[in-house]
Amino acid sequence: MNKFSIFFAKHSQKLALLCAATTCSLSYYVQPYYEVLCRWSVTRFDVEWEAKPSERILRITKEKSQLDIFLTPVDESLVLGSLRSPGYAFIGLPYFFGYESPSEIPLDSLDFYRPYFPYGPFSKIGKDRLDLMNLPESALKFLIAREIVRLQGVTITDQKLPLSARSQSLLTINSIIGSFYLSYQTIFLLNRATRLPLRVSIASKLLIYTFIYLSGLFFQHQIILAWRRYCCLRADQIVCSLGESFRQGGLQYYDWRLRWNQFWAERQEEFKERKRLIKANNHDETVIYDPVMKHQLENEKSAERSTTQTAELYCHLNRLMRSSLGSAVVRDIE
Repeated sequence: MNKFSIFFAKHSQKLALLCAATTCSLSYYVQPYYEVLCRWSVTRFDVEWEAKPSERILRITKEKSQLDIFLTPVDESLVLGSLRSPGYAFIGLPYFFGYESPSEIPLDSLDFYRPYFPYGPFSKIGKDRLDLMNLPESALKFLIAREIVRLQGVTITDQKLPLSARSQSLLTINSIIGSFYLSYQTIFLLNRATRLPLRVSIASKLLIYTFIYLSGLFFQHQIILAWRRYCCLRADQIVCSLGESFRQGGLQYYDWRLRWNQFWAERQEEFKERKRLIKANNHDETVIYDPVMKHQLENEKSAERSTTQTAELYCHLNRLMRSSLGSAVVRDIE
């Protein structure tokens, strides 16, 4: 053994502890920069500029200088930072939460007539999608209040979460580092107690070491997941305790969330079934699916509906004229 191997063998515990402490300290100082990077990576842009929150969102939030609200292209809200520590607190909201009615939603920005969504904006499923993109204002108020509580904002009853979003992120990172450190200590004690390197092959040792590390990460993930669920439920409980309007808004928000998830789950199943049929028939997807033809068929159906409604209106007016003026006068008019 060379000098480096002897030094590492003698001071392995000190080096492991030093690496763990250094990594935890580095994660603490890098966390604000990481939050800013996450904020810009999920921000929705209109051409080259960042999409600004609508008047509806600004009216509800009445944002302060420390609170930064931005729009995201996804359907999930996002919180970064803390209101109890220096720096910014970020709240990311889905971009379509700013629309007060389906008529305000720009159709050009949505992916209609695509293989994964082969419907137009005027079809039944397309209208259902536009209706789901219109979140009730009470539900939006509940969501924003919940995100402020998750940033460790204090309510009028002095209720708050024990950890902010920034602290939870640091806890997650440090718990991963701690799981690696504990796994290393377990391997160290196992080698000392059973003399594992002398009894098994290198491949078996690698398999055992990998199993120990993965087990540590699995238990760490389960603990953090349970903690995050508790914080989410606690945030909902705090917001609902503020009044009946927030409680009703919470019910409307989660009802919308269930309908939204069910809608896209059905579209995903349809897309998988369509791909399965294409593979079964050995056809090209571009041959089966033609967006131009789909658009033309929808326009023809819309024109047929309008023509039918016009004919029904003409017949109804004709019957009224016959009943009021008499059939002879109507024949003279014709």
